[in-house]
Amino acid sequence: MTWFLSALGIGSVGGLVWLLGPLTVLGFAKSAVRGVGRWLSERSLAELFCLALVLFTAFLFIALKVEKRHSEKLQGQVVKVTFAYNKCIKDREHDFRLYSEAQEIADRNNKAEVARIERNSQRITDEAQSAYARDHAELIRLRRQGAKGSAGNSSPSKDGPAAEGVDGAGGLSLSPEEVLRAQELELRLMHLQNWVNDQLKAQDQVAR
Repeated sequence: MTWFLSALGIGSVGGLVWLLGPLTVLGFAKSAVRGVGRWLSERSLAELFCLALVLFTAFLFIALKVEKRHSEKLQGQVVKVTFAYNKCIKDREHDFRLYSEAQEIADRNNKAEVARIERNSQRITDEAQSAYARDHAELIRLRRQGAKGSAGNSSPSKDGPAAEGVDGAGGLSLSPEEVLRAQELELRLMHLQNWVNDQLKAQDQVAR
């Protein structure tokens, strides 16, 4: 047996089975086709028509079932995509609402801070103007009383007028009007310097 298989080019019994298996199946299929053909040839035209109708109905039923499953699958995917899209839209709306609220808060805080800075700057300006008006009024009062000292000796406010006038300095001979004018200029310069220093201090505090 082994010699015969070797002569046929088959190395073992398993190889023989592998060779004869397709032939057996082919023979069975040929017999089945013949049997079906013989059975169909024995049927009448009406029976063949009913059989074809049954087969067509079964085909339609199976096709409808497959299409239904496919449609349900697509519908499920559409539902998932729609849900994800709606969630994305809601998230974007939520983020935009948070951003808008934060922007509004920042704008209100910025406006409040600007208003506070402006009020502080105006307060410094008002205080500087009031101090200058007091010192200037005191300077005029002293000049009217014939005071010989400078505006710096009168010190009517916390800043006080200028330290010393220019009359008599270096042997210069100035009229009372010129001395008063010089003292007024010195007084203005002193209060201007104080105003600039106060404004710079306020800006430093804001920067911190």
